[in-house]
Amino acid sequence: MQQQGERITFTFVGDGFLYNMVRILMGTILEIGAGERPLASITTIFETKVRQQAGITVPAHALCLEEVYYD
Repeated sequence: MQQQGERITFTFVGDGFLYNMVRILMGTILEIGAGERPLASITTIFETKVRQQAGITVPAHALCLEEVYYD
């Protein structure tokens, strides 16, 4: 995470992502930041792998794919 003034940039790096995965991760992070869910809930979500326990799917309009690397 990087913050420049009011702008916050999150960077997700991985070798594969599921459909809407980054949008769901951001929705969960935003809910934690707003105090709507505890920070520990993220661990529970990853352990149980139950999508319904995760946050909302945020709109894609503020997300940007910057790079893709191929082996």
